[in-house]
Amino acid sequence: MGLPETDGGIVCDALRCGGTQGRKAFELNNDRNLITLMKNSNCSVRLPLRISLLLISAFVLLATSVDVAAQSPTISVRDVVVAEGNSGTTQATFVVALSAASSQTVSCSFATSNGTATAGSDYTGNSGSLSFAAGEVEKPVVVLVTGDTVDEAQETLFLDISNVQNATIDKGRGTGFIIDDDGPTISINDISITEGNSGTKNATFTLTLSGPSVEAIAIRAITAAGTATAASDYNSINLVVIFQPGTVTRTVDVAILGDINLEQNETFTVNLSEPFGTTIADGEGVGTILDDDTLLVVEESGPAPQQAAAIDSLLFTRDPFPVKRIAGWFNFPAGQDTLVLIFAQNLRLNQGETAANVVVNLVDANNQNFDVPATDVSAVPNTDLTQIRFRLPDTLAPGTCKVLIKAHGQSSNQGTIRIAP
Repeated sequence: MGLPETDGGIVCDALRCGGTQGRKAFELNNDRNLITLMKNSNCSVRLPLRISLLLISAFVLLATSVDVAAQSPTISVRDVVVAEGNSGTTQATFVVALSAASSQTVSCSFATSNGTATAGSDYTGNSGSLSFAAGEVEKPVVVLVTGDTVDEAQETLFLDISNVQNATIDKGRGTGFIIDDDGPTISINDISITEGNSGTKNATFTLTLSGPSVEAIAIRAITAAGTATAASDYNSINLVVIFQPGTVTRTVDVAILGDINLEQNETFTVNLSEPFGTTIADGEGVGTILDDDTLLVVEESGPAPQQAAAIDSLLFTRDPFPVKRIAGWFNFPAGQDTLVLIFAQNLRLNQGETAANVVVNLVDANNQNFDVPATDVSAVPNTDLTQIRFRLPDTLAPGTCKVLIKAHGQSSNQGTIRIAP
């Protein structure tokens, strides 16, 4: 038999207290006037309905408050970097930021403090409070940095936040970096270097400061193609060069790739960027790769030193006095006359080129100038020589004739041939 109930009282059912654990949070009695609260215990408590509803509302409000607290944003201070300047003041703007917008007002206090920089001489101290209205996520705090012309190391100051309301601190201190811009200037030189026929050789650029610095200086050096091509004419670099305090010069090497291709002189640059502790005065170093693949080699067994011989003066005569061609000599085609053969070193035709891409320039005894395309360009077996065959112009004056070879946009050194009447 259960205990009697009283209006507005709490009655414990003795039978239920000894029974199984309850599994419902709430149970409405059949008379609809009482509600039973059941927890994970062996006891159930019955309350009048109106009191029970008030308790349920309190539980809901409590759950809502917990959920709001869980969603409150975090607050952080971002770092800032600023160049000092030579006079007056420069603004270093810290940003105090929320991780997300809040439906409540978020507030905090802030204040600057010294790092290696000193308030009053390097910057003007600042303090105060910030308030984020609902929906706002960022607030700036400006600190005035004092400019000067003293060469000094990089300096720091701090901005700290405190007394935060309706947010949790994620990063409560921001660092302000004052970059000294009174250090020396930096320049890089231009250089020229012969290419070489194989392997690599270093093109050495020199980076020079206008004077020593009291702090370490750093700068990035990166190659850029001009008429030269990376990986075929030179090896690219991308590196940071560091000057220790007191050091005024550093060098940077760029590997030049040798070859035996006849080509024009080529260029590339080494560019300076991202200076730290210095100002760039001349940030582009031009590297010129000088092609050293010689074109003309004068046959020393000719009529005189530094002269080449006109082959037809040895083996042929002009019409109408032809002689029989000796088969296989110099690969001359039949029916040709007044042919000349000269030799070039390391000359090779590029893919798609013909003999006509090689031009022989002649200046005769009367100072007449002729550009004559070659009729044959072929390698001499077992040597680094190439034979160049061309036909003498009919109006070429007898006597000593100057000759040079032009190919791939380059001209050879000048030799001579002797033209017999």
